Amino acid sequence: MILLTFAPLTLAEEATDQVPEPVLISANPTLGTETELSDSDKAEISQMNTPLGTQVRLLQLEKRLTRNYLIGEQIIEIIQKNHEDENITELEDLSNKMYSLKEEVISLTNQTLTSEEAAAEYVSIKKEAITTTKEFRDLAQAILTLEDKREIAEAIKNIDANQLNSLNGQIVGLIRNYNAQKITAFMAKIGKQNQELAAQIRNGELMQSQIRERLLEHYSDVNKSVKEQIMSQVKQNIAKRNAEQKAIIDHAKQQVQQKIEALKERIVSIRTNKKGSGNQ
Repeated sequence: MILLTFAPLTLAEEATDQVPEPVLISANPTLGTETELSDSDKAEISQMNTPLGTQVRLLQLEKRLTRNYLIGEQIIEIIQKNHEDENITELEDLSNKMYSLKEEVISLTNQTLTSEEAAAEYVSIKKEAITTTKEFRDLAQAILTLEDKREIAEAIKNIDANQLNSLNGQIVGLIRNYNAQKITAFMAKIGKQNQELAAQIRNGELMQSQIRERLLEHYSDVNKSVKEQIMSQVKQNIAKRNAEQKAIIDHAKQQVQQKIEALKERIVSIRTNKKGSGNQ
């Protein structure tokens, strides 16, 4: 239980697995996924109760939007090359929209926002990105051939391997530094120091399981009275964190509802138009 003190972001190399990145497109998007505050939304914004958590979340969303934008640009390029007669105006408009959403996320990092405000903006942008990406995908699917898709798959490999490295590095670096700070603070509480452990965490040399093992080794030597004090503090921290996370989620629900209603109308309109054109 003692490790719950730093559970929200106590991550090293498996950081992106333990703190899931925003999912912009599900395997089978539904109206509910696109327009409601889902469980994944709540899990993501619940970690935005600290400046570091907010910064990590916004960077992760920026990474997803950047990836979607770059993939969209590759798709447009391939359509232009292989299907010269196709009108790509709508695809270009949607690609520009994705770029604008990415820039909007970047601008949030330069603003002074409360956790609640940042979370509300995060969810709103993510919802808009889901709809924009789906519109783009549906338009492109009607044009692309199997050979085009193979060419796109190769281009995506290059994007993942090379063009997202900077953002990946920033995200992992932030999480490692945060973990090192939390561990250093915990060691101070139990009257111990271990600069080597903090350095190993910052350098990404330890997995989460190894960090836990090291902490348990240090904690096992602590006397009973200190352990009782720490456990009391842990309970207070958990209660405080839970309250903060609930406040963030409640605020986000209220703030995004108006935008969500507008998205509902837009999605229904898109699907109605698509169904109508299919019957012609």
